[in-house]
Amino acid sequence: MQVMLNEFVLHTRKDHTITASVFTQARKKLKHTAFSELNDDIVSLYYQDKEFKTYHGFRMLAFDASILILPKSSEVINEFGSRPIRNWTKKEFGDYTSTTFEVCYDVLNNVAIKSVLGRSDSYEVA
Repeated sequence: MQVMLNEFVLHTRKDHTITASVFTQARKKLKHTAFSELNDDIVSLYYQDKEFKTYHGFRMLAFDASILILPKSSEVINEFGSRPIRNWTKKEFGDYTSTTFEVCYDVLNNVAIKSVLGRSDSYEVA
């Protein structure tokens, strides 16, 4: 990350240095919605150009979902819920916090069109 920050500074203001720590602290001040809005804008601009790849005139989209384990805190539980830890006898041994990460991807153009973090009680159907 530091190499990329240094290259960015070289192309902008040469009298400043940005450390990875300062960048991380500044990034924490952004709302999580900023990343979604930025991605939506980038995808919209990308498809305005009619030169993107298609398969017989159609975009080729793939969808995938994964479960991500999250740190356990009251804020995370309120936002994403928690799941019980059980064995084959259905006996509960506690719980854990997780989220489902879902993405729609344009495979011909290498573009993540949309991604969503969902509650832990949503699930992927095979």
